[in-house]
Amino acid sequence: MKERCLKGSYQIALFIILLFCTIVAAHDLFLNANTFILQKPGPVTLSMNLAESFPGEEVTWRTEKTIKFQFIGPGIQQELTVNKGSNPTLKFERIGTYLVVWESSPSYIEIEPDVFNKYINSEGYKNVIQSRALKGQLKVPGREKYNRFLKCVLQVGSDRTAEYGKILGQKIELVPQENPYSIQIESELPVRLLFDGKPLSDARVMATYDSFSKEHDVYAHTLQTNADGIARVPIDHSGLWMIRTNHMVPLKGDPKADWESYWTNVTFYVAAQK
Repeated sequence: MKERCLKGSYQIALFIILLFCTIVAAHDLFLNANTFILQKPGPVTLSMNLAESFPGEEVTWRTEKTIKFQFIGPGIQQELTVNKGSNPTLKFERIGTYLVVWESSPSYIEIEPDVFNKYINSEGYKNVIQSRALKGQLKVPGREKYNRFLKCVLQVGSDRTAEYGKILGQKIELVPQENPYSIQIESELPVRLLFDGKPLSDARVMATYDSFSKEHDVYAHTLQTNADGIARVPIDHSGLWMIRTNHMVPLKGDPKADWESYWTNVTFYVAAQK
């Protein structure tokens, strides 16, 4: 009986560990749409996906975490709301390029030391790795406060307008330097990474497309930003794309966390070329 209880406890503990590791790994929350390209004005239904491997699975729209939800396009900049449990449907009334933006309220997580060390290494948080090593904190759990800033770029008709490059003043944001719907396969899409409104250099930027890999946290391209915060993403496949990055800084005065991270990504679609 004792042996059976121990075995049951072990299985429960293992399940919790595996579940926890999955939660840590499944960190790419992004905006998706039933279509990114419309031939003429009409409706588009948005959704949220959570990806261990891109494009992951649709999840319930995080209404309770929303602090900003904007719809920006030719002649329109609108604040939106979403009813709990539903996905928003937006009406595109003019041809042009559109930007949809979503920003979350902060969340907290505490991560077991070894898992946290692997996580900050995989995300390229050099400042965090060095700080924890210098302070002898490699065996200390990682207590993190994190925030998400999501964008998607959509195209209606053939006229490509400048909304894709609008700077929104977010804490962290990826700003395409060219219209994603003007990019040809086997070319590059330059993006600028801003943090506190200034270019963030030597930051890791990852990009991938639908079906590239089924492995967790594997991306088609891993790049570093230059002194101007620019990373040049090779666009070498058609389909749904995501460009993503994040940044972590020390946090003081918060009893629940020692670090604060900021996650951002932008999604768009690359049409197959004739």
